Amino acid sequence: GRERQALVLRAFPYKPYALHLIPNTDRPRSMLSKGIPHLLNLFLSVSGRFWHSCDNNSQIIEALAEHGITKESLPTSIGGDWSYDNIATWQEQRIRIEWNLPSHQEESSTGELTSEERQERKRRYNILHARRKRHKDRLSVQAMNQQITGLNSEQDELTSEKKTLRRAQCR
Repeated sequence: GRERQALVLRAFPYKPYALHLIPNTDRPRSMLSKGIPHLLNLFLSVSGRFWHSCDNNSQIIEALAEHGITKESLPTSIGGDWSYDNIATWQEQRIRIEWNLPSHQEESSTGELTSEERQERKRRYNILHARRKRHKDRLSVQAMNQQITGLNSEQDELTSEKKTLRRAQCR
């Protein structure tokens, strides 16, 4: 019991403060899924952790807001504003923070930087630009592949319609 728990805690690079259960609100909840959070609350309350279980998306948003988790950081599938389209923006913000690069809103002051620092900043900006370009190219390829799939299915439909019309014409 405790050895296994200690092993799990060592395996994770962070210690969790809270455990949030976000149920699928599209399906009715079973008796088991209603009881598990209560059992876990008893177990986790001893260790200072707790479990949330809600019946609908608005309850989920309210419960998480009490812990400082905003609607903007929750996925759209549960009524939040965050989607996978935001990954590139989030990644760029993280890199700017980690590399001490100015954000888009800030004015970059390069006058007080040494030549090595300017070169390093330029290299890092080039990395960001290359990542953005690759991401944009990937999205473009995906859009083209979807268009190709649509056009191929339309071509198949037209070909089958053409065959049907030829058979009808031959009769």
